[in-house]
Amino acid sequence: MSDGVERRNLIQAGGLAAGAAVAAMFGDQSALAQGTVLRGTPVTYQPKPLSLDPKSIKGISEKVITSHYENNYVGAVKRLTAISAQLAELDFAKAPNFLINGLKREELIAANSMILHEIYFDV
Repeated sequence: MSDGVERRNLIQAGGLAAGAAVAAMFGDQSALAQGTVLRGTPVTYQPKPLSLDPKSIKGISEKVITSHYENNYVGAVKRLTAISAQLAELDFAKAPNFLINGLKREELIAANSMILHEIYFDV
């Protein structure tokens, strides 16, 4: 840069300012950092009924559509409910990080699957 400030220093200062802003936003609200137990009631998800007539779809058999709905969509909803129950019982202060990480990752995968199938089936 022409005014004597190096680009690297400018980027570092911007990163520090952004980090400070995020830290100020959250303050001491981090329950995990304070070692509090995050327990709650598990969320129970219910599969929505299939809103379309599987026979009306041309190019895909009724059997394939109903099988995909029952196995993939309903399976994702059941998996998401089971993961929610595991997370509700978990003592976050004592649980190993790999367990929390794995459950949260699986929760995200199941939620994405549920949401995308609901959009696909328009239920």
